[in-house]
Amino acid sequence: NGIHTISIKAWDNMNNPSSMEIRIAATSDPGLSIYSLRAWPNPCSRSADIDFALNSQDGPLQYTIALSSIAGQQAWTASGTIESGAPRIHLDWPEHLSSGPYALRLTITDSSGRTAQSSIRLIHIK
Repeated sequence: NGIHTISIKAWDNMNNPSSMEIRIAATSDPGLSIYSLRAWPNPCSRSADIDFALNSQDGPLQYTIALSSIAGQQAWTASGTIESGAPRIHLDWPEHLSSGPYALRLTITDSSGRTAQSSIRLIHIK
């Protein structure tokens, strides 16, 4: 448990040094976390694929996607199940929504009842 640091130092072929430090927080019972949430393509016109990574995957995943306007008004929600494999959700853009920027909030619940949320900005072009 605790914060761990990995330090790397390397030299190029001209003997110029470069270094990097990575800090990792480790816990004995991590909660569910979403990493690398992205939508492709973004901007989108008719559909987008929502890709993400999880720190653990325990059986099928329940998801909820909520689209909100930049003003914070919820515009649309959808939910479903991801059975197995790489987490990917195909989003067919709701026709009643106009062009513009939206906040996409993804909520994931695993079979153990652990929940994680993450948000990104998604731009829609009609």
